[in-house]
Amino acid sequence: MSSIKSILVAASLLGILAACSSPTVRMGDEPPADIDRAAGRPISASACGYQLLGLIPIASNGRQQRAYKSLRQQAGADFVGDVVLTEEWYYGVVGTVYCTQLDAKAYPKRSS
Repeated sequence: MSSIKSILVAASLLGILAACSSPTVRMGDEPPADIDRAAGRPISASACGYQLLGLIPIASNGRQQRAYKSLRQQAGADFVGDVVLTEEWYYGVVGTVYCTQLDAKAYPKRSS
């Protein structure tokens, strides 16, 4: 009976720890030499999530990934650079809203 209890406790702890992880997001690569830095246009994206009772993440672990994906879609074939990440949070009724705002510039390739 004691070993079953230990297994349940360990499984519960692993489940809680797994819920607290989020994907790593790399915000851009080295800029290519053929971009036109004078023609950069501003782009921005945001994504939010909710932390219910401070314990249960609801769409909050992948905020940065979702916001960066939206930036990439807005940029199209242009290079995304000068990324500024801003985090905000607000109290909800029974939890906290966490928002990630990404502001960047989309640089087109230089015309030949």
